Amino acid sequence: MTWKHPNEELALYLITTLQMWAEFGVDGFRCDVASLLPVDFWRRARAAVAQVKPGVIWLAESVHAAWVAHRRSVNLSGLSDGELYQAFDLTYNYDIWPVWQAAVLGQASVACYLEMLRFQDAIYPDNFIKLRCVENHDQMRIMRLAPSLDQALAWTAFEAFNRGAFLIYAGQEAGATHTPSLFDVDKVVWGDYAWQPFLTTLARLKKHPALTTGQFVLTAAEPLIQAAWQGEGGNLYGLFNVGAEAGLVQAPLPAGDYVDLLSGATVSVRDGQMDMPASAVVLAYAEVLSLQPFHSPLLDFHLPA
Repeated sequence: MTWKHPNEELALYLITTLQMWAEFGVDGFRCDVASLLPVDFWRRARAAVAQVKPGVIWLAESVHAAWVAHRRSVNLSGLSDGELYQAFDLTYNYDIWPVWQAAVLGQASVACYLEMLRFQDAIYPDNFIKLRCVENHDQMRIMRLAPSLDQALAWTAFEAFNRGAFLIYAGQEAGATHTPSLFDVDKVVWGDYAWQPFLTTLARLKKHPALTTGQFVLTAAEPLIQAAWQGEGGNLYGLFNVGAEAGLVQAPLPAGDYVDLLSGATVSVRDGQMDMPASAVVLAYAEVLSLQPFHSPLLDFHLPA
């Protein structure tokens, strides 16, 4: 269904205001609840802004899939992420956010969440970008949501390693557990910035050539998340212990000693096995491996011929 902004004068005012900020030098726009405006308006706004400043980044605060479904069920408008990509460069990860939260709490399997990540790869444009995060101004802090500190760090490291952009929300550096009010003065209690070095390492890792030019593959969901980036820019393998498991784990890396890019510690692989990390490790390796995605019933199930 194609529908127009209900007030043309307001639409023009909004578009000229966006142009004004672009002329002032703004590099990008985060558009609040973008799913509730017509996609035709967003396409028009983007084209108008490009006339005064090409290359502006457009981030849509998209909404939960259930909300889109509900609005459509009562004949109200609601854009899916697929529709928003007609005008935006990035969308929020809210389409599968409830599944992620349930996985963090142990109320849904990690495999279910990873399956949704693979499904995103199949339903959005090939160059789609998701804004990954573990907390933001509307959502519970990861240090409060996760059952343990190590699991909070493991989920944080995985979402940074995951395909897409990565948001670090003010207060993560201090391990904050309180989500500030949106409408009242509610300052972050900064403490000693305990996790600033960890987040800085993740931010630098995000710029590694393997993550910017390589191919991403999710190789295992249990007993912990395993994933790799492979390409001309290098090869990185990550293991993320989001379930707080202990013991040995199978890993498809050549035998040898590796340096964990997150901690600097030495990690040994012997006979295809290694110790599970307390939270997460990311290891660089030389040769491209033949890796297959973990099995997904949604994407990989076939009836016998």
